[in-house]
Amino acid sequence: MRKGRGRPVEKSLGLVEVRGLSCAIEVADAMVKAANVVLDELEAARGNGMMTVKVRGDVGAVRAAVEAGKVTASSYGALVSAHVIARPHEMTGTCFVHHESQRQGPDHNAVCPEGKETEETEKPEPAASQPVPPPKKARRTRRLRMAGKAKQSVTPAAEGPAPDTTGSETPSGHSSEET
Repeated sequence: MRKGRGRPVEKSLGLVEVRGLSCAIEVADAMVKAANVVLDELEAARGNGMMTVKVRGDVGAVRAAVEAGKVTASSYGALVSAHVIARPHEMTGTCFVHHESQRQGPDHNAVCPEGKETEETEKPEPAASQPVPPPKKARRTRRLRMAGKAKQSVTPAAEGPAPDTTGSETPSGHSSEET
């Protein structure tokens, strides 16, 4: 007689943990193509960019798929770990494989319940008599840099007629025309 409260799951569970989403997608593709398995989930870990690829199927197919996933992940240098659970208990499957219907969180595709269709979702429009202020301009926070240039002070020009620069001599006494 078997100990435990549930019956064993007929399918095996295969797990391959890798670094990076693109590698996880490649591994999942290789696993599904290598054997007759069903891709259960691509689960993101909480840090370091690690992803877990979960497949299920017959024991032999899952082992072959996990081996194919290990080879693919190793070629990228992103393999963290891989494991096959041959006959997981039914509670193991429900704890670690989350299907869309079991996920927690808001359902963004749900239809509004009747009676509360637009009461809470509509925002009151501003009255026409109240003018809407124009958006403020963003302040420029970075200073302009003058790399390698000395700051030059600009002195205002003296009032009066501009000096005559069309003459034949410059202020130093040399002729402006070359000889």
